[in-house]
Amino acid sequence: MTPDGCVFDMLNIIPYISKYKKCPVTGKALALKDMTKLTFHKNDKGEHHCPVMFKTFSPHTAIVANKKSGHVYCQEAVDQLNFKPKNFKDLMTDEPFARTDIVTLQDPQGNDHRDIATFEHIVKQETFQDAKQSQMKVPEETRRILEKAGLSMTKSSGDVKPGQVKLVDKAGPDGVKRKKGVSSGMMAASFTSTACDVHTKVEEQAMTDLEKRQELWSIMRKLGKKGYVQFTTTHGNLNLEIRADVTPATA
Repeated sequence: MTPDGCVFDMLNIIPYISKYKKCPVTGKALALKDMTKLTFHKNDKGEHHCPVMFKTFSPHTAIVANKKSGHVYCQEAVDQLNFKPKNFKDLMTDEPFARTDIVTLQDPQGNDHRDIATFEHIVKQETFQDAKQSQMKVPEETRRILEKAGLSMTKSSGDVKPGQVKLVDKAGPDGVKRKKGVSSGMMAASFTSTACDVHTKVEEQAMTDLEKRQELWSIMRKLGKKGYVQFTTTHGNLNLEIRADVTPATA
């Protein structure tokens, strides 16, 4: 996020700023150190919402962000729980902040930053090439964030070699893997609690990280294949065989 509240995808804004040193929307001078990494929160449907009011974001929601913590809230939460009681501490991290640290991301009453035809890079027809993302000069912290999110800056070494197995994590349309025949219970909960979003249909329960791994371990046992690891030392290479079909969790 820029100081003006413009939000960008990290993989697209980094090469643009590295080349033009300005904001692609307003044209103001901009450096990577001026950007703020935002933390959006999602409900069980995968929809972005306010982590305090639990209200789902829509085109008609006033949305703000705290530059100190990076957390995103609805304007109502900040007004009622921060500004009105004069409690200038972040609602998620309890980190102190100033009124000027609250930046508006979306204002339904004024969409000055939503007219694409007025964007700086559109008016001047600026383009950039990011074919070599691995050579982009970005802060080490940013690189670690990208790699943790599965968006590594380096290209993969190639396709899967013959004899190797590539496991694909198949998720549903909402990007969440679910247990077949096991209800999440959210529809019943929404009838009795105002803190839950309204659910009008039965949804299957989402799988935990452990259950996803156990599913992959079961596949590895059925495949019956071994794994191999090579350690490179000062005295030569050391090749090890891993019994992935017997102890897939350890492997």
